[in-house]
Amino acid sequence: MVWKIIALAYAFFCFYLFFDPTYYETTIRAVGLALYVGGLIGLFVFAFKKRMLSAQFWRLFTVVYVGYAAVGLLLGAQTIIAAHGVRTYLVAIAINLIFQFPIVLSLWRLSFPIMQVGPPPLREAATP
Repeated sequence: MVWKIIALAYAFFCFYLFFDPTYYETTIRAVGLALYVGGLIGLFVFAFKKRMLSAQFWRLFTVVYVGYAAVGLLLGAQTIIAAHGVRTYLVAIAINLIFQFPIVLSLWRLSFPIMQVGPPPLREAATP
């Protein structure tokens, strides 16, 4: 239930970004929003326990998503440190980790699904 609430809250903020015309000023932000929408889809798939795409796709997408976030933090480091100092940069990293955690965790769990132990569900035929 908590994951569904988190997914809906993140969807609300993403919906806000779609209608903010100042957000699309650079290509980097537009690509970031596209990746964020993919991460949000992964969050919804995980929260509502649906199956969508393969685990290999989610692994690749997780690497791209985390890599893009890390590159964004590294590229902005010099500017933030010069303008506000190292402490502000560390706070920015902490805030990024906190807000990205639900999406990255859901992508990780979609990438490495938990194996079911025991007999198959009744609706599936047992293999001899």
